[in-house]
Amino acid sequence: MKVHPSISLGLYIKILKNQIHSINLKIYAILQP
Repeated sequence: MKVHPSISLGLYIKILKNQIHSINLKIYAILQP
């Protein structure tokens, strides 16, 4: 099964954004007093 490059790229970016978002939430939680 061959995946279209743009679809796989979009999926990769989506996963990357989710990881960055979760990391930001962790940092935000740590920085809270």
